[in-house]
Amino acid sequence: MKVGVIGAGTMGQGIAKAFAQVDGYTVALCDIKQEWAEGGKDKIA
Repeated sequence: MKVGVIGAGTMGQGIAKAFAQVDGYTVALCDIKQEWAEGGKDKIA
């Protein structure tokens, strides 16, 4: 299953992390600026 999270802030990071920890889920994290999305990804990885 694929999950898309819009917004890489505190809540978005938490939601993305929760789904990423469940087997069978692929998570896409996006934000208005690419560097914000990458920063959010780095914090939950």
